[in-house]
Amino acid sequence: MRRPTKQEHGVDLTPQAKRKILGLNAARLYGVDVEAQKAKLGQKIHATAAE
Repeated sequence: MRRPTKQEHGVDLTPQAKRKILGLNAARLYGVDVEAQKAKLGQKIHATAAE
């Protein structure tokens, strides 16, 4: 975050926090069910690991 903004608002957002905020906002904007996608990805990871 820019230094003046950080000093003015007292907030220091990490790149990881920014990605999470922007990603969740985009998901809401496009109607993506984040929890359903997490579950779907989790199933794929478990299926791949079992192979």
